Amino acid sequence: MLSISLFVELLRTRPLTLFWAMAALQAVLWTLVPALFYSAPPGQLPVVLAIGHEFQLGTEFGPPLAFWLAEIAYRGAGMFGVYLLSQLCIVVAYWAVLSLGRAIVGLTHAVMAVLLNIVFNIVGRSPGDEAPIFASDGTAIKQRVVQFDIDMSLCCYCQLCVYPCPTVCILMTPEFEFAETSKENFLYRFAKEKPLQPAGKKEHEPATAGA
Repeated sequence: MLSISLFVELLRTRPLTLFWAMAALQAVLWTLVPALFYSAPPGQLPVVLAIGHEFQLGTEFGPPLAFWLAEIAYRGAGMFGVYLLSQLCIVVAYWAVLSLGRAIVGLTHAVMAVLLNIVFNIVGRSPGDEAPIFASDGTAIKQRVVQFDIDMSLCCYCQLCVYPCPTVCILMTPEFEFAETSKENFLYRFAKEKPLQPAGKKEHEPATAGA
């Protein structure tokens, strides 16, 4: 008796139904998971919200539309709105890939390409070779910070740096008196890590007298 999986049969007979079902499943899943389980905005999202908060016309990060939309979504529905907006943008991108592929290789193969793209985005990323480092509360830190300086002379006490902190290390206090005789005293240096040296390369040592 010959049996065919439901997935393959849907791909053969109803590829569009399979496409929209998978796209909707991803959108719902990756809207609810971060909204329910993330303690802080992931990745570069805090930067996006900080730039969008001021509705700047242009920054070094590129055109302003994405930042504006993120801020509008945040004001309308909080972080849930931002996560939902991101997934809607991803679904639109998948639809654009499907439309392009449909015109080139046909509907079935275009749907296969989109589904492979979804799978690759989920499981195709391998962790780096560097050993993980952790914050004081045990949270894994994804990026190694070798320089972390805060210049209090530039702080306007807007609190935009408080809510993105995933380890609750930045808090606002009633203390605001930081009078100093030198501007250099406003610079607080927190990082103690040294930059990693490339494999096989030794750290430069100063020449000694007579060498």
